[in-house]
Amino acid sequence: MSRVLTGLVAVVSALLLALTVAPTSVQAQEAQAKPEHEIRKFKAGETSNGKFFAKGKVVTYQGKVVKLQRQTNGNGAFKSFTKQRTSKKDGQFRFVFDGPLNSCYRLLIPKTKKNAITKREIGCIVPD
Repeated sequence: MSRVLTGLVAVVSALLLALTVAPTSVQAQEAQAKPEHEIRKFKAGETSNGKFFAKGKVVTYQGKVVKLQRQTNGNGAFKSFTKQRTSKKDGQFRFVFDGPLNSCYRLLIPKTKKNAITKREIGCIVPD
């Protein structure tokens, strides 16, 4: 009798474990299946007065906020540096920024229902 009861408990616990793990793996697959945001005409560089810029169009994220992130040391985490709302018409953005040497920058576009989070590297400020 105790063997039957032990077997029944094992089957029920295995079933509960399978039911709790299965939805998380499905959610992870759905998150990976989303395409990234579409960025067009992306350009970054240095202006004539020594500052830096990043511009382009995010056609899948019009009229919403995109972020410019900065990494101040080579191995640290990226943190939000500034943010800007894209144009409602066609999703244009333009950042003009300056920073210390050896700082790196990237563009961050948050996830939506249709698109995954998108990160685009801009570059690092290095000495001449």
